[in-house]
Amino acid sequence: MSQVRLVFAIFLFALGASASSAQTGSPGQEAFPSLVDAAPLPNGLVRILTTDGRTGLVRLDESRQPVEWGVESQVRQEVLPGLVTAPGNGVIFASNTELSQAFDTDGNGSHDFFQALVRSWPGVESGVFITAPPIADRHGRVLIALSPHAQTPGQAPLASIVAWTPGQDQVVPVMVSELPVISMSADKELFVALLDMPSYRAGYYVSLTGLPAPPDSASSSPGDSPNPEAPPAPVGAPSSTRIDDTSSTEAEAAPAPDPGEESEVEAEETPAPPPLPQTLPSLIIPAEMTGNHPPSSIRIVRENGRRKIIACSPHTSRLIEILPERNEEVWQGVIFLRSETAEPVVSVLQLADGSILGAGPAGLIPTANVKPVFRLEEARLVDDGIELRFNHPVDRSAGILPETYSVESVPLRGGGGTAITIPEPLVEPDGFGVILRTTQLEPATVVRLKFPGLVSERGDALLNATVYYAVNRLP
Repeated sequence: MSQVRLVFAIFLFALGASASSAQTGSPGQEAFPSLVDAAPLPNGLVRILTTDGRTGLVRLDESRQPVEWGVESQVRQEVLPGLVTAPGNGVIFASNTELSQAFDTDGNGSHDFFQALVRSWPGVESGVFITAPPIADRHGRVLIALSPHAQTPGQAPLASIVAWTPGQDQVVPVMVSELPVISMSADKELFVALLDMPSYRAGYYVSLTGLPAPPDSASSSPGDSPNPEAPPAPVGAPSSTRIDDTSSTEAEAAPAPDPGEESEVEAEETPAPPPLPQTLPSLIIPAEMTGNHPPSSIRIVRENGRRKIIACSPHTSRLIEILPERNEEVWQGVIFLRSETAEPVVSVLQLADGSILGAGPAGLIPTANVKPVFRLEEARLVDDGIELRFNHPVDRSAGILPETYSVESVPLRGGGGTAITIPEPLVEPDGFGVILRTTQLEPATVVRLKFPGLVSERGDALLNATVYYAVNRLP
């Protein structure tokens, strides 16, 4: 039996909690808790973060249904809605004022030690605070988003992403952002951030940026896994030895230069550090897709070898899917409705088998559509327009009609729309694809496509008959 499973069995025995009895509210049992986040663990386990700030473990059966659960601590933390798994049955989370860790010191499955990892960062004395739940990246770092502040004296305030690494007690700048970050996700190549701009009511900006690796990282990158946010090695508590202790010892042991001579080190000018990468708005999730409420979280997943981004809209019980694409160094993407869930979903997690669960007020729930649907699965720019791909063949008689499609282009930064004509839609031979030929696409625009009259060969209506394509650069 693995250590994780053994620890889980110990604390379940101590708590006497089962999911079946807890969910039905049996006498003496606490109801299955409302969740704000969850993360997969080995052996069919899931770590959860409850709405009231407690962490726990859930065991899933083969059908991915919860069968047992228990809390790891009765301590209710006032933290942002997200967690990072750490070793020693531990977990890392953040409030607005610190990055903290809770872990188990005696192996009984309960968190009995709480430790502040980071309380200091640039601008903390002047009120700079953490704005988003932390995430782990593929380089073993924990990334933290900070509120806008001047990076240098006299500079316009910018939000920033900083990294904490085990063994360090200081954060390291990674990138800056034009707008505050309220949720983020990363894999080995891409950093995604949901940005906060309350004055803009038409939608919610998302930035897509290449993730800078640490300066001393190896050139090779680990391969993708079903859980793109899992770090390659566990994140732990900082060492009691500062990271500069070794370098200080080496400096003291080195022979002192002759005072009468100008050392080569002194003669050379220290080059200025390169400017930090800046993440800018790449696309917009329209407010009409989320009921005029900002998404609660954003998460990178992988399905069928394809990177996807899922934004959760608990106010509408919708999951929004973004298919990011990179044109040289510029990121852009297409946005459409992925599914409508039976209960609101605040965040999603991807299990080792690739399946995706939602975390929300009702606990852990499936994210697939309740019944099979006819849906758009992919859209991409081609040399002569936009290609759409569906999960079932389309009805050809409707697919070839120009009036089936309504296409409009709107500037990414807002403004009036321009109609785009599609004179001859083309249904591909297999029936799964449609090409909307046009020469009217422009960069730095959002193309809105509507085709409610398009049905499948069987006459099924589309789940996602409205698609938004953020076009930052043409092929």
